[in-house]
Amino acid sequence: MGGVSQTCTPGSPATEVCNGVDDNCNGMTDEGLGNAACGVGACARTVAACVGGVTQTCTPGSPSAEVCNGVDDNCNGTVDDGLGTKSCGVGGCARTVQACVGGVSQTCTPGSPSAEVCNGVDDNCNGTVDDGLGNKSCGVGACARTVAACVGGVSQTCNPGTPSSETCNSIDDDCNGVVDNAPAARPTCARRARR
Repeated sequence: MGGVSQTCTPGSPATEVCNGVDDNCNGMTDEGLGNAACGVGACARTVAACVGGVTQTCTPGSPSAEVCNGVDDNCNGTVDDGLGTKSCGVGGCARTVQACVGGVSQTCTPGSPSAEVCNGVDDNCNGTVDDGLGNKSCGVGACARTVAACVGGVSQTCNPGTPSSETCNSIDDDCNGVVDNAPAARPTCARRARR
């Protein structure tokens, strides 16, 4: 019988795609198709792009509440965000620090108290501003005055009263430190004493 011998000519290689076929004719199926990645932070996932001739879908993980751990737990692209600040102490001892730095929870340490001075600040850190500063006194007799040493963070000046004429009233009216000492007052006081 007069058959004709046939020649087998291989097909041309093509770009490998995910189909379970050796498209590029190198003896391997679905190779070199890499991975599929999705999500950010703690939600990031990576899967093989092709498994058994089937293109894979990458599904990101679920976000969780952000905690101080150097990880983007809530998957918004920022690590340790929204954790705010910590405050401690009162008055001049008050301090505020970032709650989380570099994935490490921070400790807030209050400042050290100092002696209270008149400045509108709670220097001794007891919760009261300008306390314990007492009073200032000035003048003698009827001119004596007393004022709070500090008001509204401002040191006060004590101004004595104005002297008046001395009379017989058992008061140092002329503010010289002696009661009923004026010549005009002496006869009146002497008459009263004799009665």
